[in-house]
Amino acid sequence: MQPLLNIAIKAARRAGDARELSIIRNALARAALLGPRPVPDALRVCARLREEAPTDRSLDGILCTIEGALTARLGRFDEARVLIRRSEAMFRDLGLSLHLAGLHQYSAGIELLADDPVAAERELRVGYDDYVRMGERARLSTTAALLAVALHAQG
Repeated sequence: MQPLLNIAIKAARRAGDARELSIIRNALARAALLGPRPVPDALRVCARLREEAPTDRSLDGILCTIEGALTARLGRFDEARVLIRRSEAMFRDLGLSLHLAGLHQYSAGIELLADDPVAAERELRVGYDDYVRMGERARLSTTAALLAVALHAQG
């Protein structure tokens, strides 16, 4: 996937399409999180993407979210939570309600890694309720599945 995204980002740069660049950078950051990269390498990808687009606040919020999830994998849970709260503030300021609802999946993942399934449940219930209010069903199912994981972890 990443080679295709690298081709796409070059084309978007040539076209001067800032919106498309932001979308591709978002995808590159998510690929760094979800792919086989070691965490330090994935964090470097996020730092590079931030340097490329220092004024893209939406992307910055996404990068903070992904950096939070990556940082939790290193066992640095307090730092991860700070990054999540920073992205939450950015999304709230920008009025990105869908991003705000989705953020709870990431914060719950941090809490599950920190062995706090009660906190994970709390985060997921907020995101679940937000999706229900919005009528968003596609992402609701993922949140429901993660909620089941958090509940199962509680016995």
